[in-house]
Amino acid sequence: MVNALAYWNNGSAYNEELVTVPLSSGQIYDANYIRHWDTYLTEQRYAVFGGSLTSGDDGYSLEGEPKNLLWGIKDFLTKPETPVQPFGDSGDYDISSDGSTVAFLTKAPELPKANYTASYIYVVPIDGSTAPVAVNGPGSSGPETARGASASPRWSPDSKKLAYAQQDSVSYESDRFKLYVATLDGNSTTVASVAEDWDSSPAVGLWSLDGDNLWVTSEIHASVRLFAVPCNAPASFVPANITGPNTTLTDFGLLPSGDVLVSAASSWTSRIIYTTGANSTVNTLFSAHLVDPELSTLSPDRVSNFWYTGGDGDLIQSFMYYPSNFSTDEIYPLLMIVHGGPQSSQGDSWSTRWNLQLWAEQGFVVVVPQFTGTPSYGQAFVDKITNNWGGSPYRDLEALFEYVEANVSFVNTDRAVAAGASFGAFM
Repeated sequence: MVNALAYWNNGSAYNEELVTVPLSSGQIYDANYIRHWDTYLTEQRYAVFGGSLTSGDDGYSLEGEPKNLLWGIKDFLTKPETPVQPFGDSGDYDISSDGSTVAFLTKAPELPKANYTASYIYVVPIDGSTAPVAVNGPGSSGPETARGASASPRWSPDSKKLAYAQQDSVSYESDRFKLYVATLDGNSTTVASVAEDWDSSPAVGLWSLDGDNLWVTSEIHASVRLFAVPCNAPASFVPANITGPNTTLTDFGLLPSGDVLVSAASSWTSRIIYTTGANSTVNTLFSAHLVDPELSTLSPDRVSNFWYTGGDGDLIQSFMYYPSNFSTDEIYPLLMIVHGGPQSSQGDSWSTRWNLQLWAEQGFVVVVPQFTGTPSYGQAFVDKITNNWGGSPYRDLEALFEYVEANVSFVNTDRAVAAGASFGAFM
């Protein structure tokens, strides 16, 4: 199973090397879905192809032509796509453990793609012998309230169940994702919600080896964490974080023992690898700052966080980063970094674009508030910024400055600067 660009009019794979070079670079668009983020859309769309491999003296080769598994969608002329660009990847589709069936997601084929965020999950035989069937969305057995973007379809070990996440709203990118498990029995599909009241926005990572639990990731307090959720958890179930402190998860895998191998990062290490289990005991195997001389001045001591009262009375978390050789007996200029989004976060994580420790190393004490609208502090806090872009967030920044001025003795607020990109620049 692979993904590749495909012609929308016949479903075959697109090979740029075989295309006749046009005489003009001009483009004509007959719909308003022209660009997403920084990527201009082309006539071709990505699709998942399924096929069989045969082995021979020269290695493996395809047995016949691979099948475009999106081709049978009723509204194919509206150009469905998997992975959904520009941010989609192989996490947008999954093959069942028995190798017979593929699940994939694509933006809602019946809705204008520029105006709606809705996407649905389909299941289809790996050989493309029958048309894809929608698991959720209109006309399916999915909940009527769930009509928004779908994410992370994952097959259970017995290939009988499919876990996924979905938003309710058809046009709100920052809506909360909820967990669902679809049970497929022949031509019948039933969908049940899982831990529905958990005020988080999880994505399905993996099923447990016995098929009883879902390993899901979710951002909590500006850090991606890992949780184990029973696949039949009631609405009131709230899982416990099992990942290590002061890091944000980037990937994980299950070990035969049932423990988890975690790859994570933070502002003080570009990569840390450790094992953990249900008892949350962390066994660190590797940390980049301990072996890379260029990261040797970094340590967990160079970052802290605190909570203050924002402009509207909400508790706001802010991270604080210190230069090397920091001393509370010294006085430092203040740098306030305002994150972009705005419905995104910027916590204790590693970045090559906005490396907070690098800013601190120029001699600043750096503060990064998770102002109103930042996810991972409850959905109501996310929603509160809507049509309030220059209100509550700005008051939160004012309140942070006043808090630092009154409570942090090693900062000189007469020497202060703010920085930010995108929404941060707007602020």
